[in-house]
Amino acid sequence: MFAKLFNESLVFLDYPVHSAEDFIRKMSSYLEGEGMVLPTYVDAVLNREKVFPTGLPTIPFPVAIPHGDPEHVIKPCIVVAKPSQAIEFGEMGSLDHKVMAHYIFMLVIKKAEDQIVLLQSMIDMFMNEEAMHRLDEAKTKREMIEVLSSYLHKKGESE
Repeated sequence: MFAKLFNESLVFLDYPVHSAEDFIRKMSSYLEGEGMVLPTYVDAVLNREKVFPTGLPTIPFPVAIPHGDPEHVIKPCIVVAKPSQAIEFGEMGSLDHKVMAHYIFMLVIKKAEDQIVLLQSMIDMFMNEEAMHRLDEAKTKREMIEVLSSYLHKKGESE
């Protein structure tokens, strides 16, 4: 169901960013240039992140899942980034705690109901140590997409 949202042009390995805001600004600009989001997307994500942080202290690898509201999206997709160093994001459900995200998944979803289902499926994957180790062992963009797609496809079949 969600595998079609992944694309090699949206997978970034050893991505050089210095902060959550830096990532959100760079990636939003890239997505806008690709015609996937409106110019309002960057502020929507930044503002949302301040009120509803998206860092998850999952084991073995903390992740962040920044996203904006669907009205700022032109074409849905999922950005997958493995930054060159862990990036600090606010922890989901807290305005005080921080998470050092090893992976960032920017969800660019057009339908609010799809966003909720996708978030649940991805959080399940992030909490699955085997799946996350498989993702971390992936050396190419294609391998990363294969791991993500196979897990999310299996997850969709079991529901």
